[in-house]
Amino acid sequence: MNAVTDKMPAMIAGYKTFELGAFTFARDEYFVTITWPVQGGRRQSHTISADAFLRALMRDLAWGFFLRRGQFRSGIRHAQFVWQG
Repeated sequence: MNAVTDKMPAMIAGYKTFELGAFTFARDEYFVTITWPVQGGRRQSHTISADAFLRALMRDLAWGFFLRRGQFRSGIRHAQFVWQG
């Protein structure tokens, strides 16, 4: 697993740029910019609104938590029981 490193000091608004492996995550007041390397040594980037990025991040973390938790149980029967209440 790659460690997260702080790439730049905090800007005036307090947002930092982080690097995880080859990915770089930068944030300002309204947007998150993700950059990654592509063939030829160039970098590709994608900018998304901060609220959409954080919602997607939390959704993925939550699903990962519940899916991992379900693997330690007795499989689909337990997952169905928990889902139905």
